[in-house]
Amino acid sequence: MLSDVYYSMMMRIPRSFPIVLLAAWTMLSLAEAGQRRGHRSTTDIPQNAFECYKYVLNHHAPPAGHIGGRVWHNREKKLPRSGNYHEFDVNPKVRGRNRGAERIIVDYDTGKGWYTADHYRTFISIPRGP
Repeated sequence: MLSDVYYSMMMRIPRSFPIVLLAAWTMLSLAEAGQRRGHRSTTDIPQNAFECYKYVLNHHAPPAGHIGGRVWHNREKKLPRSGNYHEFDVNPKVRGRNRGAERIIVDYDTGKGWYTADHYRTFISIPRGP
């Protein structure tokens, strides 16, 4: 009797349903994995990071009140292997407060830049723009 009910239900499900279900599950899994790896878009970069990046490109020095300019060695190999990398705080230093985790990395040789909101765990490439 139970098998008759099961058989009746299975006959109503289109044959493509398992494929559609598998495709949906795969897409959700990939999206979740991308979020865990920190794959984000440039819309996740705050405006002050763009401004800091532009300043650094023009002056090869941090904006007034910011800490930065030290060589960054890319030991974790999260950015391209060859580069003349320098790190800069996104936000100005406030006496008595933690500097926070936000940084930008600039390759002085190419002008490329990356933003990290989590102190070098993940990076978002900063577009050069106009």
